[in-house]
Amino acid sequence: MPLGFVTPQLPVLVFTDLDGTLLNHDDYSFSAALPALARLRQLHIPVIPNTSKTLAEMEVLDRAMDRPYPCIVENGSALCIPGGYFRGRSAAALTYGYEVVRLAPDYVSLLEVLHRLRREGGFRFRGFYDMSVQQVAEDTGLSLQNAARARQRLCSEPLVWEGEPQAFVQFEEALDEAGFSLTRGGRYWHVMAGQGKDQAMRKLQRLYETETGQRYRNIALGDSPNDQAMLDAADIAVVVRRPDGTHLDCKPVNRAIFTQATGPAGWNESVLVLVKEL
Repeated sequence: MPLGFVTPQLPVLVFTDLDGTLLNHDDYSFSAALPALARLRQLHIPVIPNTSKTLAEMEVLDRAMDRPYPCIVENGSALCIPGGYFRGRSAAALTYGYEVVRLAPDYVSLLEVLHRLRREGGFRFRGFYDMSVQQVAEDTGLSLQNAARARQRLCSEPLVWEGEPQAFVQFEEALDEAGFSLTRGGRYWHVMAGQGKDQAMRKLQRLYETETGQRYRNIALGDSPNDQAMLDAADIAVVVRRPDGTHLDCKPVNRAIFTQATGPAGWNESVLVLVKEL
């Protein structure tokens, strides 16, 4: 995978959710989006996943997509920048070839809080740490190899709530007191701290603007509640239709497009139209 920054032919950055957006919800394929991905690559416009996935998962996907750009993982918890991508940045150590910029407390600290709340408050939930690789694979439809990578977490924890609704409210309040929050994804609740997809998007955009000395516009694409803040903050928001025919109830402050096709087919149609317009 080639490294190093190349100035885009248009001052545009594409930030995208993955599951249900650039990837099919069921088989995780991005083949329907290949024409738009090829066009963006031709113009050197970065496609930047802003995802709940881990860096371990992204490393495999980046190789499959031949994607040489940064990514944002675990719902905005960390920026992951290919080593040597931006001029003047050097990291003491790289993880999977990426400089990791944490925007939230580490995974061990998060687990300590979750285990304390479960022990002291009796809250009933099941996180990835509590699940075996086999259980994660069965729950998500991932292969065993990819399920193992989904458990290699930096700063966040997906979980299934197994308690009563009233206890969930108390759990959310207890997390807030501890400095953490809950975000709803496509399949799980995600526990994290500090940053969201929108804030991480802005931080990475500023790195691009510092690199080139020019202002960038951003296009954000998503389909789930954990994408809402990112879509609301985008210059152009693309709300991708879900398999059940619905769209996220989203009211971005700037321009919004609601796709007719679902998943990567919707991603493809909207991106090709926007690139042509821009």
